[in-house]
Amino acid sequence: MASSTHLPPMTMDKPMPALPPGFKELYQSGRYSDLTLICGKKRFKVHKCVLDTQSTVFRKMLGSDFKEAEQNKIKLEDDMPDVLAVLLHYLYHTALPTAAPGITKAQPNFMVWVYAIADKYDVPGLRDLATARFAEVLVADENADNINGFVSGIRAVQGHTADMRLWDIVDREIMSNLGWLADNDQFFGLLKEMPELNKVLLKNSARNKVLGTNGQFNGLRVEVGGAYGSQPVISYY
Repeated sequence: MASSTHLPPMTMDKPMPALPPGFKELYQSGRYSDLTLICGKKRFKVHKCVLDTQSTVFRKMLGSDFKEAEQNKIKLEDDMPDVLAVLLHYLYHTALPTAAPGITKAQPNFMVWVYAIADKYDVPGLRDLATARFAEVLVADENADNINGFVSGIRAVQGHTADMRLWDIVDREIMSNLGWLADNDQFFGLLKEMPELNKVLLKNSARNKVLGTNGQFNGLRVEVGGAYGSQPVISYY
């Protein structure tokens, strides 16, 4: 896991060129579709020319001797249908869909999945949008729903990408709220699951020496033992 609390401005990847407006209607209607993507129980009628121009990975799939492509059907068994739907919407609209449940409900883990599929199919513009949206919805506060989403979002980052951009967002949000997170049982459970996260937080604290302007703490120490046995436990002083 990589970490940094002093970051240069994020460089946005160059997005694919936007398609003419008429292509949006073709995607919605499925008219003139020449390829079906099969993902779980869902089938997406798409156009080879769109996939070819918007994704280098799809371009290679369509231009190879891939038998399924020749039959105009491709099974994408490793992807999640709802996340694939966001990817395909972006290829035609160069924007996130406004009605996708994972987006409208502000679920951090869903945006990690969108980031991961954009990375898988090499769609830089969607990676950027997913990164920006993840930064908006990864909120650490003491509201029960938000802390659940916060913890699940971090687990999703660990499970689906090692990319530094998402970990930087996680690190900053934790460090900004460490005063109360240090007393939260769910967060401590997360530290038990992810020993590397302990190291990141300690490095950030040593680098920045959080100032005690609010009277809470000036730095961190590691205690071995306690409720989590041999796991390092963060406390403040």
